[in-house]
Order: sequence, then structure tokens, then C-alpha cells
Amino acid sequence: MTKVIINDQGKWKVEEKSSGIKVSILTEPTEEYKEKSEELSRQSELIRVKREYEEDRQKKQKQAELKAVQTVITKMILKEELSENEIEEVIYLYPEWVESTEYELGQIVENEGSLYQIKEKHISENSIKPSSNKSKYKELFVRNKLVNN
Repeated sequence: MTKVIINDQGKWKVEEKSSGIKVSILTEPTEEYKEKSEELSRQSELIRVKREYEEDRQKKQKQAELKAVQTVITKMILKEELSENEIEEVIYLYPEWVESTEYELGQIVENEGSLYQIKEKHISENSIKPSSNKSKYKELFVRNKLVNN
């Protein structure tokens, strides 16, 4: 059985055979269809770009919010205004210490439930954790012991 379909997408021949269906293009789509298709492609691209922009904006906003909270909490820790339990509740706000990572002066990291402040810009060394490297890390909070400055 063979059918011919004509619409603004063009003229198509559809053949139904025992081996399956075969579709052939007999004529190209109309100019109007091509223009509509191009416009839809442009709109889709615009929607994608807007979505990416909004996702990036939301990500940056969350990063800024986290940085603001970290700044306030850090000041409170340094002034010893938080109890050990309060610090343990907010410790997850700080990034976990990672080997072979570049750290900036003043940055705070968490390692094994404790907080450390970076004393000098450096790349963390493999297997030398903050707890055993006093020259590069200042203890701010050690689990079960609040460190006095």
C-alpha cells in the first residue's frame, strides 16, 4: 500500500511493505515551513540560553549566600561566640580539605570534623593533613576541644 502525504513540510510518499515502512521525500518543504522551522530553532536556542543564564545566576547567588554565612560564622568562631555544639552544627558550611589543592591565605577548611584556617597560600601536600601541619594550618576548632586564639 502506498500513500502520498502533502503538507507545508513537503510532499511525502509512504510505502508499507512486508519488510517495514519506507518514507520518501518527493518535494522539499515550503519556504514558509522552512522559515517557521528556523524561527522555532531560534526560539529554542533563546530559551536554552535563558535557562542556562538563570541556572548560572542561581548558582552564583547560592555561592554568595554561602560566602556571607561563612564570613559571619568565621567571625563568631574567632571571637569564641559559638559553643562547640553550635560549631559542630555549622561545620558543613566549610569545604572539606583535599590533597593537591591550592588554598588561599585566610581560607577555612574542614578536616575530620575540625576547622583549620590557612596561614599561607600553598598547594596541600599528599597525606600531610592539617592536624599535622601547624606551619600552614591554624586550628580554629578541633572536635571535642575549642581552640583558643
